[in-house]
Amino acid sequence: MAILQASDFKKIRTPEDFLKKIEQLYGRERRDLSKHLGNPPDVRNVPAKVWKQIREDEEALMLALLVGFGSMMLDDWMDSIEVFTEEDVPRERIRRRFMSTARKRSRAVASSVTRTTKKRLRSALDTEERVSKRRTLDEILGTARAETVTRTELSAARGAAAMAAYEGAKSLGLDVHAVWTLRPCDHCKVCPNLHRTDYPFWSQYAAHPPAHVNCCCVIELEYGDRDDLLSRGVIREGDHSAVIDAKVDERMPYFEPRL
Repeated sequence: MAILQASDFKKIRTPEDFLKKIEQLYGRERRDLSKHLGNPPDVRNVPAKVWKQIREDEEALMLALLVGFGSMMLDDWMDSIEVFTEEDVPRERIRRRFMSTARKRSRAVASSVTRTTKKRLRSALDTEERVSKRRTLDEILGTARAETVTRTELSAARGAAAMAAYEGAKSLGLDVHAVWTLRPCDHCKVCPNLHRTDYPFWSQYAAHPPAHVNCCCVIELEYGDRDDLLSRGVIREGDHSAVIDAKVDERMPYFEPRL
């Protein structure tokens, strides 16, 4: 039975909704993997079709978050901008662009999460010591992992929605700027160097937040003449050397999430 029904795509509207669903999914994955790992447990005992089902369930859940949470944010953005209320504005085209981004993101994240689960299981079980299969699965597919994925993918939903709104506004001729903005959380050393820079600069390092696991950054849309926004400190010019130095210091050769 699928972990998600069609109606669930409209139900995932809050972080709590998504966390509840992902905890349910991880519970099922723990049961399935426990059954196939064998005794003594060995990752090689898990059939390829089981890993395929895990990846597909992860993808469906990630897409549900992006569609449910992200599309709500996108609609709110469009409703807040007067030009989007005109009947001839192609709102559906903007939504389709957002859906394309959501599908690509959900596929990539599902593959990443499944690979990480397999890698962590293999590492935990590849030992001469006796290992508790149940405890190992609880650690790898437990609440902490669910909360990490939730925080990271909520950031992805916000970022994808913001960029769809930005591209839509640009296509209508609005003088709009997508500004990378820190939120109050634990930051890496890289993201502060992107803070208040606009799309031409930060897009050289990321498609949009999240830039890494647990990234809480957002994209804010600012309107008006860029020189005026610069003079008022609303946006600032970026420093490539500072970003590169921070990446090296953080040991981030790939500026992207590894869930």
